[in-house]
Amino acid sequence: MNLNGCRFRTAEGVLSVNPDSFTGFLICPVAADPADRDGMLAVSEFLSRANYNLVHGCFEMDFRDGEIRYRLTIDCDGVEPSREMVVDALNIPCEMMERYGDGLVEVIYAVRTAEEAVKRCESGNPVLNSMLRQLRSAPEEFLDGFRAFLARQMEDSAAEEEETDDGERDDSGFPAS
Repeated sequence: MNLNGCRFRTAEGVLSVNPDSFTGFLICPVAADPADRDGMLAVSEFLSRANYNLVHGCFEMDFRDGEIRYRLTIDCDGVEPSREMVVDALNIPCEMMERYGDGLVEVIYAVRTAEEAVKRCESGNPVLNSMLRQLRSAPEEFLDGFRAFLARQMEDSAAEEEETDDGERDDSGFPAS
């Protein structure tokens, strides 16, 4: 996916479809160094400070390899995903990476402290949101097709889950003991 608001210009996007939800991931093209304990702690602090004010989704870091990503899950239990749901799943991770990407790079390379970097990212600077503009101007046929695809994937996933689930469940959905 193309990013216009930060030092890195692209990031890998992944969409995971489940029976009652779908999750968009945007994987940062730079990672923290797992061999650098202080650097990992600084990046962790940065991500925690950034996450504190986020409403939709969150940043995550894999402590095994330093991979950093943004995750947003859209619940659509019992409903077909709307155009807005699809746009949000694709746009919000891009928007957050654009907003916080430069600060993340500054912390990874020890240019700023986590606190300084988050304050800078959250200052009144406008978030560049080219992805949202692109999606909002996307042809209806594309978004309708994408919504239909997600609905089919969720139905298939639910059917597979029903086929493999032969155990009884209690009221909370957990296997009965």
